[in-house]
This record gives sequence, structure tokens and C-alpha cells, in this order.
Amino acid sequence: MSRVTLEVHDPGGRVESTHHGAPRLADLNDKKIGIVTSSLWEADRVLGLLKELLIEQSPTATFVHWDDLPSVEELDKRLVSIDVLREKGCQAIIVGNGG
Repeated sequence: MSRVTLEVHDPGGRVESTHHGAPRLADLNDKKIGIVTSSLWEADRVLGLLKELLIEQSPTATFVHWDDLPSVEELDKRLVSIDVLREKGCQAIIVGNGG
């Protein structure tokens, strides 16, 4: 019988990256948040629930619906510029999917 060696990575580990993105917002109140999603099953349901929870925490936040924004796939493949998010007034985005 041959011997098998498995390498296990700690899921709580830290990933080193040279891209740090924008600083996190202190809160979402008075911010316009874009919700960007993929076309996966039930994405609208999952993100709708998330939006409801965020409204409870940040009642003065407003949201741009995913139907009014490009999909994750369009942004990822650079079929649409990320500038469209700025044009819609988004100060932050939430990216999510269903499934």
C-alpha cells in the first residue's frame, strides 16, 4: 500500500497581499451602498435579507439594487467599467452571491 501525505492549511491564517483596497467605513449611515451580485441561484433572496439586516443597523443608508448595477461577472471580465458604480453614487459596495 502506498503512503499518502496531506497538507492542511489553517483557514484562520492570514493572506499576504499587495492590494489593500480602500479603508473600511466606520458605519453605513448616510452612505449609498451598491449591491453587486453574480447570477447564482437565490442571490436575490440572500442579498435581500442582508439588505434588510443592514437597514436595521444603519437606517439612514440607501442602497442601489443589483438590477441597476453590473454583475460580478461583467466587472470581473472587464465588460463594464467599475466607474459605473461611481456614476450611480455608490460610496461602498457589497459583493455577494447565492447558492
